[in-house]
Amino acid sequence: MKCALKESERAELLLRNTSQAATNHFEQCSSCRRVSLEQAALWQAMDSWNVRPVSSGFNRSLYAKIEAVAHETWYERLAASVRPLFAQPAWALGMAGALFAAGFVFDHQATREHQTTIQVSTTEAEQVEKTLDDLEMLRQFDLVSEEKETASKTM
Repeated sequence: MKCALKESERAELLLRNTSQAATNHFEQCSSCRRVSLEQAALWQAMDSWNVRPVSSGFNRSLYAKIEAVAHETWYERLAASVRPLFAQPAWALGMAGALFAAGFVFDHQATREHQTTIQVSTTEAEQVEKTLDDLEMLRQFDLVSEEKETASKTM
């Protein structure tokens, strides 16, 4: 059964469930009755809970920890927050596997880039050959001109 009360009205009714209106509503509404019984069980459990007394050095150790964290650098705080993840063997193994896979992928991708084939047309090849011949001819001219200069200086 769907309860007709608004959320605020239901909360108020559950908090003061000793009134006659609450008792009447709980008899008619099974969902509110169930919540009321669960709430009563929770309060009873909390009443029976025995809390251990706080040690005398609790405040001193708490403030010492707060002071130690305040003096840490940002990268020490970051490392401290990530460290528990790597303490779990599954996380460490997973991260090592991911690192290995990333290295494998990037290494093989670089190898594929270096193994690209270049297609050259016959006209481009002929142009390259002609250019190399011209460079060789210019080098020979430089050698001849150097020989003439050295011969004229010795005379």
